Amino acid sequence: MPCTARVRASLARYLFTAPNADLRRRIAILRQTPFPPGSRSLATDDEWHGLEESFTRHRAFIYGTNDNALVYTYDGSTETLSIEPAVVEGSVVGHH
Repeated sequence: MPCTARVRASLARYLFTAPNADLRRRIAILRQTPFPPGSRSLATDDEWHGLEESFTRHRAFIYGTNDNALVYTYDGSTETLSIEPAVVEGSVVGHH
């Protein structure tokens, strides 16, 4: 069953002005399953673990490659997935 998925406003604005089919496909997948194959805990990711300190309420996950990925949290009690920043061409976008 699909969960409620929220996209941070700054990331949504970025995706509106710079469409990225790969990230949009990943958002659609996350709406269906909050932990798809290929997603991993941000804390265990060598490249992006430093972003984890931005997330204090829930454990953060990354879904994608080091070049193109979504960073998200999932609250199982409300079945809400929050897509925070993204990684595009190796840089963080849509953060704060």
